[in-house]
Amino acid sequence: MLPGKLWQKLLRGRCCASVVFTGSRMEAELVMRILEKEGFHPLEWADAPASAYAGPIGMARIVVPQGEADAARSLLASLEEMGDAGAGEESE
Repeated sequence: MLPGKLWQKLLRGRCCASVVFTGSRMEAELVMRILEKEGFHPLEWADAPASAYAGPIGMARIVVPQGEADAARSLLASLEEMGDAGAGEESE
């Protein structure tokens, strides 16, 4: 199924999506680009910041179609582990 049609179904409530990331909007943009590059079909759902603020602030969630959720979470977990391992090496 084409990604656009898949998300149309999702937004109409005819299919399910799973949250695979929750964090800052800036982090969410990076996660979304990584997932897209790896062939997933992510969508960012951002909490709107207060009207007094401007720019990419606030929190966001990245969702993928339910069938992609486990693989997307696994990918993100492996990237996080790689980052944690790299941080430990630098501090030695």
